[in-house]
Amino acid sequence: MIDASVQEDGMDAQKYMRKRWGGDGWTHSMIRGAKADGLEFANWAFWPNTLHTHRLIQYGVKHNKGSEVKERVLVGLYEKGENVSKRDVLVRIGTELGLPDVEQYMMSDEGLAEVRQQDRQAKTQMNVSGVPYFIINDRYTLSGANPTEEWVKVFNQLLK
Repeated sequence: MIDASVQEDGMDAQKYMRKRWGGDGWTHSMIRGAKADGLEFANWAFWPNTLHTHRLIQYGVKHNKGSEVKERVLVGLYEKGENVSKRDVLVRIGTELGLPDVEQYMMSDEGLAEVRQQDRQAKTQMNVSGVPYFIINDRYTLSGANPTEEWVKVFNQLLK
């Protein structure tokens, strides 16, 4: 999901959360749950504009490194305090992962129309309003960071 209200270079995370939700209270349980899994959210400084992040992920998929790109972007954003809105940060990430010609790709507008179309389609045709958003077997959807119990319910329904 690309939030068009976020400045192109991202925003201060706390400022964005205060503006959108009145504060960061919704993150507390998510962070507690993540810590139980070894994730610290040690340096979550930016709320990104993910337009170019989505482009890098698509580029990574084309080079069989989509999962690695996603993981590295999330570690950068939540653990290292990197502003993954910025193309130069994304170029560095892509270079670290060995993506060929990543600087040329990221400094161009290649893939931009495709990402915008996918975002529009998700919002208008699938009613996606937040991330993460999961579609399971074309029958069930889960939106947001859900506890294990919610996933178990979905999988139990699938087994029926």
